[in-house]
Amino acid sequence: MGDATSLGVPEHTYNLVREHAPQVLSWRSPYPLGEIFGLNVLPPQMIRPLLGYLAHGFPMGGFLTYLVSGDLFNAACNADANNARALHLFAIWIAQAWPTDAYGSRDALTAWISDGGLEGHLG
Repeated sequence: MGDATSLGVPEHTYNLVREHAPQVLSWRSPYPLGEIFGLNVLPPQMIRPLLGYLAHGFPMGGFLTYLVSGDLFNAACNADANNARALHLFAIWIAQAWPTDAYGSRDALTAWISDGGLEGHLG
């Protein structure tokens, strides 16, 4: 992922994820795309809201809410062109690297937000 601030991710958010869910940041795409692996294959404007949700339980916009809640049909219908191309990579990253109680259903998403994400689970 490189420098957290280069993608607009607050340092405390990046550090919280790095310390308590390092697999999220070290994930590597199973599909080599030229020289690009890992989080570099995801649209960069999506990293900040996804890590904000994961670390602190911050709500996300429509596309990401559908994606994280496991509603891939509505995620696909609400994706812009860049997110549509990366939809399968988002799904693989979340399924392989995220804590299992942070995604998969609307109830899981609501609970994760209510609990305050990783920060709430740790405190």
